[in-house]
Amino acid sequence: MFIEVQRVSVSLSQVTAFLQLTGDLLSIAGKSHSKVKEEEAEQAINRQTALYSLKLLCRTFGSDHQEALVPVLLQTVEIVTSPEEEKNVTGSALLCIAEVVSTLRALAIPQLPR
Repeated sequence: MFIEVQRVSVSLSQVTAFLQLTGDLLSIAGKSHSKVKEEEAEQAINRQTALYSLKLLCRTFGSDHQEALVPVLLQTVEIVTSPEEEKNVTGSALLCIAEVVSTLRALAIPQLPR
């Protein structure tokens, strides 16, 4: 059995549109302030989805647009270093950090906390 992977060409304007989503995705991934349990669980899932989307954007477009990924790294490091963060969100943030750091390489070093 062979799995065929299709390569789709994406125009520069489409790449720009996708990268402009990082701000919205970062605001979703940011800290939640819900007091209701059901809302809290739904927000955690939304935050994980936003972090996974950021990871995919990084993997797909990051090598050519590294400057757009610096805010992603800063926000995800903030999520991971928060002691009261939900475990699944922290795990998604760690995966996102790994993808961003592998894309930014040496440019990531100044962004990481000591």
